[in-house]
Amino acid sequence: MPILFLDGKAIGDSTRIIEALEQRHPEPALYPRDDGARRRALELEDFFDEQLGSAARSVVIGPMFKHDPEQAMNALTTGMPDQARSTIRPVLPLFKRFYKFRHRINDAKLEAERVQVKAALDRIERELQPSGYLAGGGFSVADLTAAALFSPLVRPPQFEYLPPAPLPEYVASYRQSLANHAGFQWVLEMYRRHRGVSAELRR
Repeated sequence: MPILFLDGKAIGDSTRIIEALEQRHPEPALYPRDDGARRRALELEDFFDEQLGSAARSVVIGPMFKHDPEQAMNALTTGMPDQARSTIRPVLPLFKRFYKFRHRINDAKLEAERVQVKAALDRIERELQPSGYLAGGGFSVADLTAAALFSPLVRPPQFEYLPPAPLPEYVASYRQSLANHAGFQWVLEMYRRHRGVSAELRR
């Protein structure tokens, strides 16, 4: 995941999905028109995709698997049909072992990923342009990627699916330790500016 079905064709990987949607709906542009700003936006998109994506997920889900696998399952299936939970629940002990093996989750790796998450927040703060965006004068693929990948940890109010439950204390306290960081506040601002309230949240 993610997977987009477009014209009956499955497109995997967020970078390829954005490319396909940009071709179909070029306005408003996610790729800056200026060559320099475009290169900067694509470089930052690649950085956040490769350096932040897995770490941002693991610092939330990893501790849940350690303390409460049921809650981890609920978090992983947020936005999915109820059938997803009912399918996974009977094999949850096996799924927990598979997930930890697949993502190599252990205490040392979780600590290293917290360092990666902090480094990504620091990079947002360093890279911010006078416009308030990461590349050029407006919202681009760089802003989209960074804000979206931070959403499981930041949990902006405009997030498109209702979370299954409040964060457990051991994750909430970690989140709170980052809440005053300029990069964390920037993610909240990007969602305020560019993400309306979803149909899911209106229910």
